[in-house]
Amino acid sequence: MRDVAYEMAFRICRRTHDGLAPVSAARKAIEGFAKLAGILEISVTPPWMVASGAGRGGVPT
Repeated sequence: MRDVAYEMAFRICRRTHDGLAPVSAARKAIEGFAKLAGILEISVTPPWMVASGAGRGGVPT
C-alpha cells in the first residue's frame, strides 16, 4: 500500500496532466513527497555554471 504523500503527489500530477492544476503545484507535491521519502537530492550549481556577467557565453570581451 502506498502512503498518503505518494497518493497526494500522484493525484496532483494527474490533475496537472489534465490541465486542472498548475505545473508549480505538481512540482511542489513531488518535492514534498521526495523529502518525506528521503529521496530528494539537493543539487548545488557548480560555480562554473553561474553567469559571470562577462561577455557573450561568459567569455570576457
